[in-house]
This record gives sequence, structure tokens and C-alpha cells, in this order.
Amino acid sequence: MNRPGNILIMICLSFCSILLGGKANGNSHERSGRYKSEISRLPLYHSHERDSLITDNVSIKMLLSIAEAKGDREAILRCLIAFSVNSREEGQLKDAFYQIEKIIQKAQQWHNINMLMVAYNNYAVICRRVDRLKDATKYHLQALKIAEDYGKSKDRLVLKSKCVSLNGLGNICLSLRQHLEALSYFSQAIVIEKELGSKVGMAINEANIGGVLEMIDMPDSALYHYNRAMEFNKQGKSMKGVAICLVSMGDILATQQKYESSLTYFRKALFITDSICDIYHWLTANHSYINALIKLGDLTGARERALESVAKAKRSGVMFYLSQSYFLLSEISEKEKKDSNALNYLRLGNIYKDSIDHESNFSAIQDLKLKYETEKKEQQIIWLEEQEQNHRLVRNFLIVLSVMLVALVAALLYVARFRRRSIRQKELLLVREQQFNKISQEKLNTELEFKNLELTSLVVQLAAKNELLNELKTSLEAKGYSTEVISQFSSDLSMEKDWEIFCLKFENVHPNFFNRLRDAFPDISTKEERLCAYLRINMTSKEIAQILNVTVAGVDKSRNRLRKKLLLPADKNLVEFMYQIG
Repeated sequence: MNRPGNILIMICLSFCSILLGGKANGNSHERSGRYKSEISRLPLYHSHERDSLITDNVSIKMLLSIAEAKGDREAILRCLIAFSVNSREEGQLKDAFYQIEKIIQKAQQWHNINMLMVAYNNYAVICRRVDRLKDATKYHLQALKIAEDYGKSKDRLVLKSKCVSLNGLGNICLSLRQHLEALSYFSQAIVIEKELGSKVGMAINEANIGGVLEMIDMPDSALYHYNRAMEFNKQGKSMKGVAICLVSMGDILATQQKYESSLTYFRKALFITDSICDIYHWLTANHSYINALIKLGDLTGARERALESVAKAKRSGVMFYLSQSYFLLSEISEKEKKDSNALNYLRLGNIYKDSIDHESNFSAIQDLKLKYETEKKEQQIIWLEEQEQNHRLVRNFLIVLSVMLVALVAALLYVARFRRRSIRQKELLLVREQQFNKISQEKLNTELEFKNLELTSLVVQLAAKNELLNELKTSLEAKGYSTEVISQFSSDLSMEKDWEIFCLKFENVHPNFFNRLRDAFPDISTKEERLCAYLRINMTSKEIAQILNVTVAGVDKSRNRLRKKLLLPADKNLVEFMYQIG
């Protein structure tokens, strides 16, 4: 079509959009509200949590297209998580692993903490299903940390994520037979599920508590909790949860050797899981069913069921149940006296059991194998084409390189060891220096305290001497001794002479105290200097009053006048201020 034609069409479309604009704007708000509502109904953890969830992949794909067109990153992540949950529930664990790893990368890249928390929990759930308990623990704890970083948030997603983390950690403890720890996790989770009002969540944790009680040989208590879980699942319309409870209750009956009764529970569970296409829990129910058939001696029926488990486990990639199915076939063959078949099935079971820990790295392992085979063929071609001389050169080069690497590693180890030793020596010297400084400081403080005590003692002695001389002078005057005799005592009573003796001693202990005091406060009087000195050696008002031959109230007034002259605030201690001067 020519350019003028295109322009004409664009003008017509613009005109139509103007005419229909009002209606379109009204509908856009309605569509936006419906879009947000549908995004919120996507399953983030369990597809059976409530019956209003959008679980069909076609609808999820349509929502993903809209989210990508809008550039709505959180909605994109929610859609991808919903795909992953569906893959997991359908038993497609390899697909689920691949999907959730991509989601984690995107959530980290987009800094979406909420969806990263959800992705960590979902990754941990898949790890639990393939017995990778160490990785499951790691990711559940990471999700739990994110949830706890929100503090006491009432956000539904945060609380639900915390529940899933606690529930997952409880199941891991249960697998490791750490019953008390498992019970603690489940109890915490059920409290939050009650707060959320989630019937399915409460059912999951009631069933888990039943599992703990079953493992510690309390079947009656376990059945009580399984029945409670069954009721909650029915209220929450979770057929999957009902099936899980039926299997657990059937297992208890089987342990009580009520095999015929247990088969009824297992059949119901198999029917439900088959109708909702839940392969993983179908395999769980089927294995319990097979064990009951073996106990009843129906080896033909058990064999047919085990072979069906092998087929479904292979198709869905559930390595754990594939290995267990082979072990059951081995047990059946052994009871049928088919030793070669039993040995073959046992070998297959062990092969798939060993592969369980590598389930999440399935694609990476395939790539490594392909790379290894390619390199091996290339090396074979090179081996045939290259001459002996080239081989010798390569070998010599590798030897030299190895020696150099060993030498380099040795040198690095030596340097590291030398540095560690040097650091230890420096730390030791620092500790010794600190100890020496501490001892020196304590010694100085002790000496200063002793000298202050000497000064105080000197002042007290001088005061006592003056008091004694005063009493003697008064006695002599009363007895009528001559003025010449009494004047000799008066010369000994000179306060200035005592003050000079005190100052000499004081300056030895606190050098330049008076100089610093006068420099800071030039208008300070001699009496105030004396008071400052007595305060510096920590004498009380009572002791100062005895020395100066005044009342305690008089000393307190002098202290107040001194505070004002020194411009000290009310909360400042006068004695501490003297310590600061010198």
C-alpha cells in the first residue's frame, strides 16, 4: 500500500478513537481492576489453597502477556511462579527447577524482595521432594530471614511466606527425626495460619503435627490430628489435602496390621490424586498401597502397581519414587524367589537413588556430559595425528607447569604463614604493651592516692598542732604567764607558715596547679586558692572546717562563692573540676 493510503487510514483511526475515547476510558478502569484481581488469584505456593485460584496454564499465559505488555514486573514474576507451582504439582520437577531458578535470577535483577522470598520457598519445596535437604534448609532460611526482616508486618504474603518457611523447616526436621524441633516449627506455623484464617494452611500443619506424633509411636493422637486436618481440608475445599490425610491415616492402620481397612483409605486417595492429576501424591498413595498388598500376600497386584509407579515416576521425573518403586519390585521378586530379578531391580533402585542429589542440575549435567564426550573425541583425533615429539613436549610442559604451580603454592603458603606469625607477634606485643600501660597507670594512681593521703595527713597534723598550741596559749594566759612567754606560742601558731609547708608538699604532688588556676581565673583570692587545694586532695567540708577553724556552714558558703567565681553550672561537680585543672 502507498504512503498517502497509510496516512488516510491513520487519520480515520484517530478520528474513531476520539469518538470512542470516553467509552474506552471507562472500560480501561474496569479492565485494570479485573487484571489486578486475576493477578492476585495466581497460586504462589499451593494450587489447592483455595478454589478461586487461577490454575490453568492458558489463563496464566494470557495474564503473562498482559503483564509483559504493561511492563508490570511483579505481575510477570507472579505468573512465572504460578507456572512453576503447576509444574511441581504435576510432578514435572525438572521443569519446575528450571523455571524457579530463572525466577530467582529475575527477582534478584529487579530487586523484588517479596517475589524473591516466594521463589526461595518454592525452590526449597522442590529440593525437599528430591531429598536435597541441605539446599532446602538453606533456601527456607533465606525466605524466613526476608519475612522476619519485615518485623511485625501484617502483610498477608509476608505472613504466608513465613508459614511456608516454618512448615518446610519442620518437615526437614521430621525427615531427620528431630521430632521436638519439627513440632516447634509446626506449632509456630499453625498460629500464623489461624491469624490468616487459612483452612488449608491449618490443615497442612495439623497433618504435620500428626506426622510427628506418628513417628514417636502415638498413633491415637496422630489420628486425632489427621482427622482435624481432614475437616480443615474439606472446609477449604482442598481435595489434594484430603488425599494426603487419607494416606497418612491408612499408614497408621497399616502399622496396626489392619491392612484391609488401610487399602480403603489408599484407594480413595489414589482416586482423588488421579482425578486432579497430582502425580507426586498419587505416587505417595500408591507406594503405601503396594506395601499393604505385599503384607497381604497379593504379590501380583503389588507388582502391577509397582510397575505403574515406575512408568509414572519416569514420565514425571520424580527420581525418589522411581528408586523406591524399583526397591519395592526387588522386594516383591525376592518374595517370589526370583533372585536375579530382585538383584536387577535393587541395582536400578540404587542407580536412581544416587541420582536424586543431582536432580536440580539435570540440564547442567547433560551439558557437561556432551562437552566431555566432544573433548574426548577431539583428544583421540589429536592423539592419532600428533607425533611422539609433540607428546613429549606437552608432557614436559605440564611437568614444568606443575612444578611451578607447586612452588607458587608453597611460596604463597609460606608468605601466608609468615604474615600470620607477624600478625600474632604484633597482637602479642600490643597486648603486653596494654598490660604494661595498665599496670603503670594503676601504679601512678596508687602513688597519687598515697601522696594525697600524705597531704591530707599533713593538713590534719598542722590543724591538730595549732589546736593544741591554742589550748596551751589560753591556759597560760589564764594562769597569768608573761606576754613574752605567750608570744613564743603565737609565733608557732602562724597559719602562713603552715600554709607554706603545705604548698611545698602540694606542688610536689600536683605541680603547676596554682599557676593553671591563676591563669584561668586571675581574680581568685588566696583564701579561695587554699580552698581549691583542699578540694583537690578530696577533703570534706568538715575536715576543711577543722583546719580553718570555722564552721561547716561557713565552708559550704565559701564553696558556693567559689562555684560562682569559677562560673560552674549546677550539674558540674566542684571536686571533679579541681581534678581537671591538675
